[in-house]
Amino acid sequence: VTAMRLAWLFARRPEWTSETLLPFFDWNHPEDAAIVWQGFSFGATFTPALWFALKKDFLAAFENLEKLDSEAVRILYQALGSIAIHEPEWLTNDEAQRIVTGAPHIGREQIAWVFWRNLDGAADKADTLWRDRIGPWLAACWQPDEALKDKETAHSLIMMALSAGDALPEAVDLVTPRMPTLDRAESAIFAIAGSKAPEQFPQATLKLLDRVVNRNQRFYKGDLEKLLTRVAQAWSGARQDSRFLDLFDFAAG
Repeated sequence: VTAMRLAWLFARRPEWTSETLLPFFDWNHPEDAAIVWQGFSFGATFTPALWFALKKDFLAAFENLEKLDSEAVRILYQALGSIAIHEPEWLTNDEAQRIVTGAPHIGREQIAWVFWRNLDGAADKADTLWRDRIGPWLAACWQPDEALKDKETAHSLIMMALSAGDALPEAVDLVTPRMPTLDRAESAIFAIAGSKAPEQFPQATLKLLDRVVNRNQRFYKGDLEKLLTRVAQAWSGARQDSRFLDLFDFAAG
């Protein structure tokens, strides 16, 4: 319970908290650290002062994930995503990149989920949030390595791009190299079809579809054909694009 309210306690009694509680967060004492980080994850709130007191131990937590339960691990990565948006100066790009690269797939999925939810909540300021914070962070800290690509994470990356407002084409350019082709693309097709992207950004929509649709998989293709028709109606050059022709032939087959 004390660990859950650490930020509140540190704001009111910083000396006592520093002397009495913070030493337990040190991963040089892994059993104690696992217990208090587990408790802290239920609140997971940092003030600037608490961050600078705990930063070293926060970074070390990502090297001790096996000592934490799955929910605590998820919240740690959510905290990283929130820091990237709200306090980007708290971590260097190298520090963040090491965490992202070493993360299990669920960690990257949670970061992408935080980005998506924040973009979705930003409404008409989503493009600014993408261009000022999320896009630069993603480019610098999340490498497009094959080992980091995951089908579950792809869903949050797609939703993140679709929520980026006028920055959607830029978002698609960044997320597509960071996701695999999907064995089952129905959910991605449904999400794209439910957006205005085909009409507003047909070329970016085609690029996203070209990435996610696995031409070797069998599934109901009627929705894909309808989506491609919307792209062609919005972009006169679509039917001269080899990606469009390939996808349309696949959808009609």
